[in-house]
Amino acid sequence: MSLLGVERKGMILKAINHAGKVRTNDLVTQLQVSSETIRRYLEELEADNLLKRVNGGAVKMTLEWEELPHMKREVLHAEEKKRIGRLAASLVQDHDVIAIDDGSTPLQMIHYLLYKKNLTIVTNSVQGLNLLIDYQNKELYTGDIYFIGGRVEYEA
Repeated sequence: MSLLGVERKGMILKAINHAGKVRTNDLVTQLQVSSETIRRYLEELEADNLLKRVNGGAVKMTLEWEELPHMKREVLHAEEKKRIGRLAASLVQDHDVIAIDDGSTPLQMIHYLLYKKNLTIVTNSVQGLNLLIDYQNKELYTGDIYFIGGRVEYEA
């Protein structure tokens, strides 16, 4: 699926979480796509147990908001998360010690920390750890990495 399709699905989920329901005709107008495209998006979101399709639209699965899996959260508001990551990284100076948790927004910060000198990063994120190690392998990140539970030893 294209990034635009993923973004549209994110907009649908945002609307349904806000209002509790969405109407196909409203989504066609809002997203400027065909009703067939909206129906396909709703079918895919229903298959992922993120909503329940009903005649003319869709409703929330439950009245309580359920947190989406990490992979799905990564694509929701992706551009905003990148901007936040870039801004947060701009506040980091060489030789700083920072903590990055496993949220989809804080992980965006890692991409913008490259070429900072002698950082110490503490994280509880396996995904963040893997990304930092990958950047170390490419010699784009130099510094210490501490994974909760102990220091990560790196050898090329």
